Amino acid sequence: MGNLLKNKEKYIYHLIHALLLVCIALFGAGSFVGIGNPKVPHFLCALFVMILLTGILLLPIKGRLVSLLFIAVFLCITVMAAGLQQSLLFLQTYFSFLTGSGGLITEWMLSYELLQVVFISLLCFSIQILLEKYYPCKAVFSALLFSVLLFCMFAKKTLSHAGVVFVLFYIVLTCVEGIQLKWEKTKNKDVKAHMIWIMPFIAVYFILMLIMPAPKKPYDWQFVKNAFTRIRESFMNLTWNIFQGGNDDFDMSLSGFSEDGVLSGNVTKDDRLIMTVQGQDSLRTNVYLTGRIFDTFDGRQWTQENHDASSVYLSDTAETRSAVQAYNKDLTRDYLYKTALTIRYRYFHTSYLFVPLKTDNITNNNRSLSLTPDGSSLLFDKKMGFGTEYEVSYYQLNVDSEAFYHFLESASDLPGLQTADDNEQYVRNIYDTYLGEVILSDEVKDYLETVTKDAANDLDRLRLIERELSSFSYNLTPGLLPDSVTDAGTFLDYFLLENRQGYCSHFASAFVLLARAEGFPARYVQGFCVPVKDNSETPVYSYMAHAWPEVYIDNVGWIPFEPTPGYAAVRYTPWETSRGNVYLPLDERIPRPEESTVPAETLPDANPAEEEPQNNGHFLRTAACAFLTVLALCLILLVTERFWKKRRYRKMTLSDKFRAEISCNLKLLSWLGLRRSAMETLQEFQERASAFCLSEKNACGAALQFLSCYEAFLYGTAEITAETIQETRQERKLLLASLKEKSALRYYLFNIVSLFFPFTYS
Repeated sequence: MGNLLKNKEKYIYHLIHALLLVCIALFGAGSFVGIGNPKVPHFLCALFVMILLTGILLLPIKGRLVSLLFIAVFLCITVMAAGLQQSLLFLQTYFSFLTGSGGLITEWMLSYELLQVVFISLLCFSIQILLEKYYPCKAVFSALLFSVLLFCMFAKKTLSHAGVVFVLFYIVLTCVEGIQLKWEKTKNKDVKAHMIWIMPFIAVYFILMLIMPAPKKPYDWQFVKNAFTRIRESFMNLTWNIFQGGNDDFDMSLSGFSEDGVLSGNVTKDDRLIMTVQGQDSLRTNVYLTGRIFDTFDGRQWTQENHDASSVYLSDTAETRSAVQAYNKDLTRDYLYKTALTIRYRYFHTSYLFVPLKTDNITNNNRSLSLTPDGSSLLFDKKMGFGTEYEVSYYQLNVDSEAFYHFLESASDLPGLQTADDNEQYVRNIYDTYLGEVILSDEVKDYLETVTKDAANDLDRLRLIERELSSFSYNLTPGLLPDSVTDAGTFLDYFLLENRQGYCSHFASAFVLLARAEGFPARYVQGFCVPVKDNSETPVYSYMAHAWPEVYIDNVGWIPFEPTPGYAAVRYTPWETSRGNVYLPLDERIPRPEESTVPAETLPDANPAEEEPQNNGHFLRTAACAFLTVLALCLILLVTERFWKKRRYRKMTLSDKFRAEISCNLKLLSWLGLRRSAMETLQEFQERASAFCLSEKNACGAALQFLSCYEAFLYGTAEITAETIQETRQERKLLLASLKEKSALRYYLFNIVSLFFPFTYS
């Protein structure tokens, strides 16, 4: 009884903290451990277990053993009363309850949960013993709990009101305890006693928090998120532009292609984040962002020879808009639909501006940007990097819809954009630049004639060529072009008649050359293919770099095509017209072929479709239970081992105790960087250690007298007393202070290691 009164504060302290841990587990993570809705029976069960464990802890060793024996007898009697078969069935179904599998007995559900509470209580009680023993562990654990709260808050995860309150209560108690440890006390220096008197005042506040209703809609902390985003982006903008400025440019080698349009042999994927694209509710189609436009092909490489600014994007947009209005002014939205994109550059550096086809306006903070046209490409005045942001308004094309197809068929009958000389010069420049002569071999001519034999008009010929190319094989490793490829004609001979495989650059190049052979101005475009699904911010990765062809249709403007196998579903995403949801898959007269065998992983996918949810609850619960069981066993073994070591230490002679203390001090010296060599005497080691401490300006030199005592003890010239052992311990405290001064990390590591693998028995 005297021992109980003497240590009552310690055990009350332990009981309260262990109960808090149980409440955190039940109310904060109850659904994870199989208790979705903790009620009074669960709490009473946890309280009973905690009181029982605390009572056992108060007893001497023999009393604890007797208590464990009584508990074992009680369990045996319970099993016998229930019947062995029923008990085994209960255990079997309990393990099914843990793993989340079927076969549960509904009437026993409360019993399953109460048994789960017992195990949780045992685990929390063991954890509290560890945390109580070493305050830094408790501080780290509380910091972890606080981090989880912050994550759930910003990620908008739903948490139990009671669970949050108990977590905050535990964190506040940890902080108060830390203050108590730093507080210089003159009378009662027992920290746990102080904590017991403080707890009721803190508990009142958290009880009020517990009974107060929580709002159903969580606070989103938008102002904090906005401030964090601005700080993060400012920092990233500064660091990225300092370290990467001038090193990058828009370069399709990000995915294996070259900046100048070289058709290399094999390509590899790269998942670096390039930019983000954010659309609006008016977004109807996926996004193709144009970066660089080429006009000349030598059989192996595309280059840009035209740098005239007369073919700026506004002329093309105006021509298309005027053609649609002339064709059917009342149904303009069946063909064109205006929308806007916000584009934000991330981890690359470039002078190129990326915009969709039919761009109408480009602004930054509602101000027009100063841009330099280079042929049909757009350039910034200087290279731009992380943090660059601009908004693009443009017209989406309802390509692949029946209405748009008939509009293109009727383009030759439409009046031109204007009759002014500047428009004539604009069209003449397009023909001069993008209708270079393509000399086809007889074999390719026959092949092209076979492909387009069913065409009813020129547009059908283009779409038949597109269909034919999309039936080839998509391959990221087609190999190098042979030496025989020296111009456009030999490239077509090799690609169409022999190889018939490649990646987007090969298909776009072949289409442009064949379109020119058919008399259409066509150009090779490099940029990014972004499958935008909604108005959220969509990441654009480097593997989304893509190449595609665009053809100039008289009186209409530039129209995109997609001959690369597997990309048609991304390019052609028509929306419903006023005449109904009727689309034209390459025209009913020209049925679309079977989908290409391109592997799914080669296609860009910024927002991959969600797979069917898998039931991972069984595995997670099993793994969690296994982990908690192992942890509980380790803690029990640790506590038991330390208990027996202390018991053996108390029974040691003074000489054996001295040896144990010396062993611990020598280990501590090794952590300070002082390790005794095999041929070194204790006196030599002490002299070297003193010189080391002096050179390091470390106070450990005053804590080396135990080496002299140990040497005298070994040679039989000194007698070990209790005072000698006490002095050795005091010197260890000085060594610990020196270790902490030298390296706080090594200090805490030493304490953690000594906790689990004690060097001494004291």
